Amino acid sequence: KLNSYFSYQFTKRNNFEELNSERFIQTDSSLLAQKAYTTYPSLNNYFSGGIDVAVSKKLTIAYDIRLSNTNSKSYATNAINIAKYITQQALSTSQSDVNNKGNALFIGNNISSKYKIDSAGSEWTMAFDYNYYYNNNTQAYNNYFYLPVKPAILGNGENKNDKNIFVAQTDLTVKLSNKFTVETGLKITTSNSNNSADYIYATGTNPSQVDPYQTNTFKYKETISAAYLQLAKTFYGFTIKPGLRLETTDINGRQLIPKDTTLSIKRTDLFPYIFLRHNLFKMFGFKLIGNAIYRRSIKRPYYEILNPYPKYIDQYLFDVGNPKLQPQFTTNYEFNVTFNDFPVFALGINQTNNIFSNVTYQD
Repeated sequence: KLNSYFSYQFTKRNNFEELNSERFIQTDSSLLAQKAYTTYPSLNNYFSGGIDVAVSKKLTIAYDIRLSNTNSKSYATNAINIAKYITQQALSTSQSDVNNKGNALFIGNNISSKYKIDSAGSEWTMAFDYNYYYNNNTQAYNNYFYLPVKPAILGNGENKNDKNIFVAQTDLTVKLSNKFTVETGLKITTSNSNNSADYIYATGTNPSQVDPYQTNTFKYKETISAAYLQLAKTFYGFTIKPGLRLETTDINGRQLIPKDTTLSIKRTDLFPYIFLRHNLFKMFGFKLIGNAIYRRSIKRPYYEILNPYPKYIDQYLFDVGNPKLQPQFTTNYEFNVTFNDFPVFALGINQTNNIFSNVTYQD
């Protein structure tokens, strides 16, 4: 009547990255060359555990918890040279050293229940999740200028982010007569994020001052609601399963510092789904099954790539989010052959609109 488990994992690693890049600057026909070397030492402790209780022959209740803590660092040295493209005349020589130190904490909780309605396989499940993320990162950078000789620029700052995610979900599967199966469910996910960054910098012997470009406060809230209904029927060796899923997206974000910037995505979308399965033939004594699938899905821009807060890499590179991004939609057509649900052959087409990905602009 009672089951429990626990696991512990410890990870220590030290990755490195070597990056060489060249950018042609049209305004003065010069070439900016960078040679960067970065190491990423980190330590991670992960624990998970859970317990489930069979209250009766039909009802089971379970609780699971996950804890993760990561201490990470990075040390980067970046040599930068700017020279005339044709004559190779040196215009500028500098070096950027960037050190980061971060601590990340994750706590996940899940309470779930399963109720067996009948012996045919009908069941009703419910689940509630609460996840908490916290990340704190400190950064220090030094920019040295050797040609022409200029005072060094020293900067440092701290970036904090915390996120609370609540998930409530219920699913119902009913086995009907004549081999009909009805599946339906609801799911609501709410995420609240707060991000703050405080940076200062100093040039030469001048006193430190607030860096208005990197100092930032950003708040973000996302609510995703979904409902689905699908029907499955098996006849003459065929199994067909059509379905529909309705999703509502409500995303709101606001940057308060250094300037007021808001973003909002509100929309409701319908996603059709069709699945067809049929036994094909036996090969070497193994039964092969053919599956045909049509589905439409959504991928939403996540908090980090919507946040307009710039993340410093070196004096010539930074990452910044785009609050104007819209969701990405993919329509998938696929045919595959499986053995015991293991793929043997697959052929498909994906059609994607509004693709968002990391890009680099020259500034």
